[in-house]
Amino acid sequence: MSSFIKIEQKKEGEDGWKFSVSAGGEEFAVTVQKEYWQKLTNEKKTPEKLVEHSFAFLLEHESVSAILKEFDLSDIQKYFPEYEKTMMNHS
Repeated sequence: MSSFIKIEQKKEGEDGWKFSVSAGGEEFAVTVQKEYWQKLTNEKKTPEKLVEHSFAFLLEHESVSAILKEFDLSDIQKYFPEYEKTMMNHS
């Protein structure tokens, strides 16, 4: 994992996970729904790895200051239509 991105799981529930992510001196709260994680990874990578790859994707497409401070991983698809396909290809 890049030293630029630090991920810490904050909570796990029946329907998903909450993570605290530090990237570029900024803090983010990210939610991952279990069904969405399964869709993107086919359970071949951990939710933490999916968050890491998702932040790498975001940072390739926009500055750290443009990333929402709190979001659900599925929100990325609304802004970047290629996101899901990219994540599925990483699994």
